[in-house]
Amino acid sequence: MVMLNTQDKQRYQRHLQLKDFGEDGQGKLKNATVLIVGIGGLGCPTAQYLVAAGVGELHLMDGDVVELSNLQRQPIFRESDIGVNKAIAAKQRLSELNSSINIHTFEQSLTYHNITQAFHGVDLVIDCTDNFSTRYLINDMCKRLKKPWIYGSVLGYEGQFALFHNVSNELKNTSNSPCFRCLFPEASNVPDCNQAGVLGVLPGIIGLQQATLALKFLSGSLNLRSTFLYLYSATHFQIKQIQLHSSVDCRACQGGGFSEADYLAMTDNGIDSKYKISSQGLSFITDDVDIEFVDVRSKEEYMGFNLGGVNLPLENWINNLKENMKYLRPNKTYIFYCQSGIRSEAAVNAIIDSGVIKDLTIKSLVGGLNTLRVVEE
Repeated sequence: MVMLNTQDKQRYQRHLQLKDFGEDGQGKLKNATVLIVGIGGLGCPTAQYLVAAGVGELHLMDGDVVELSNLQRQPIFRESDIGVNKAIAAKQRLSELNSSINIHTFEQSLTYHNITQAFHGVDLVIDCTDNFSTRYLINDMCKRLKKPWIYGSVLGYEGQFALFHNVSNELKNTSNSPCFRCLFPEASNVPDCNQAGVLGVLPGIIGLQQATLALKFLSGSLNLRSTFLYLYSATHFQIKQIQLHSSVDCRACQGGGFSEADYLAMTDNGIDSKYKISSQGLSFITDDVDIEFVDVRSKEEYMGFNLGGVNLPLENWINNLKENMKYLRPNKTYIFYCQSGIRSEAAVNAIIDSGVIKDLTIKSLVGGLNTLRVVEE
């Protein structure tokens, strides 16, 4: 165990004065390794406070680049960071806050194929992403490895957070603690922040709560007898606490296995398979097929990174469908895409529901750019 030095005792003096924390708790923080998946609205405040608090080693994972629209709720970044990978930009700022912390970056999104490497040697995983596929992937791997993780999500004026500690509860004589699938057995077709918006300060509030859970858990000052889901309302300034219980029908708790297809399917939103294409499927399209990409993200997102083609945001397809249909020709294959696959499927659904799908070949990229933006180390 790495002990506190003189500088540590000066920097973390206020922690050392806390009852049930003290030097022992601070020493546990210094020896801990934490992985934060997603350095966005939730990840920024979480990372800042863990670095400030003295967590010894921090791993930052994100495949996205900083965009102008991020600055409304991700104040760790600056305008000069636009176009820079989020993990890299965050590391630079965090190193200036506390140079004694070992910070490592994964400049890629978490996937079924790299999760084993990303989780190696990590004491705690913090989910700061905005899509169900990654969240269930984190839950299932943590359950299998008996590794604790912290969940957080925001939408509009509401937020949620919880710690899934994945240790046995001896007081209740059971080997299982509840997991995310006990709470949400199946992924919900709900909009993300890109579609529904979010109050700028809300991710900061929920991110700070995630950091609080992390510090209390890592320092040993958190009661693990029960698992709670916390619901926060920025409209009423209230936090509600709900005790969670394990489910006998939970596939993850029962040791069930999951394939890559299970996670890709979470972005389907009920679209018929003929209107979908995976990242692997793109590589099998022959040269004689005339492809055009349709990016349904915002203009700012498109300018940050794109696959080419036309940029027509989702709201344009919803509000101006008839006008936008003039861009589609029967002799082409149109691949609709966004960041996670949710918005592109909504756009394809709008076209299908309009009844003008005849003679058109349109497909939504399952998982979106999150399945493509992999940077080789």
